[in-house]
Amino acid sequence: MANVKNYRKQGGEEWVVDGKLTVNGTIIAPKMARKVVSAVIASADAGDATANEETIAVFGQDVTIEKITFVPDTAQAGQDADTAKLIVRNFGSDNSGDSDVAEFEQVDENDLAERTPQEFDLDDAETSISAGEVLGWRREKASSGVDQPAGVVFIEYTVDH
Repeated sequence: MANVKNYRKQGGEEWVVDGKLTVNGTIIAPKMARKVVSAVIASADAGDATANEETIAVFGQDVTIEKITFVPDTAQAGQDADTAKLIVRNFGSDNSGDSDVAEFEQVDENDLAERTPQEFDLDDAETSISAGEVLGWRREKASSGVDQPAGVVFIEYTVDH
């Protein structure tokens, strides 16, 4: 520490330790390495009510969602009219939020394959999650719906600085 103080006394630049790697004022690594949280998702029958909701995670600090993947236990073919949308939603800190972070539509030719990771489409405008907000799983059906297999959802995120 003494060397740092002597360097600053001799006209050297001030060093600010803020968790960001910078070179000549350019941020090189603004975030920490990606982290992953996962949750087991229960199956839902085609005829189940629209809202099949489950809590996935609550974060203790501000994060940015980078990728969401669902790995179903069994295969499920998408359908033409009787469809379902699988959603990761930000329910907020008081269960009043309705921002969809990512989704996957079980429509014709958009199938889920057994034990095969399926990446969800992220809504880039909704990937910033504040400390204390709850992410949850939601299934919305159209018409008679389509079965939702059980599986595991993986959420990759970085902690915001």
